[in-house]
Amino acid sequence: MFSTSYADLGEVEKVVMASDLDWTIARLNRLTNRPARGGLVDSREQLPRAASINRAVAATLDIGESDVYSCSAINIGGK
Repeated sequence: MFSTSYADLGEVEKVVMASDLDWTIARLNRLTNRPARGGLVDSREQLPRAASINRAVAATLDIGESDVYSCSAINIGGK
C-alpha cells in the first residue's frame, strides 16, 4: 500500500544527499496525538524498537541548530 510513497521518499533523500547544501533528514516514527510521555531516541542507524512519538514532543526537536547531524539522516522514535 505504501510502496510508491516509500520509493518516492527514497528518491527525495537521494536528491537531498547529493546536494551541496548543509542538510539533515529527520525520519520521525509514527506521530500521534496521545499525551506526551518519555523522551526521544535518535540514531543514524535503524532504531531497535519503533516507538511512536507525540507531536508536541517532536515539535521540540532542535536538530537544525547544531552541526552534530550535519549531512546525515537520523531516525527518531519515542522512548
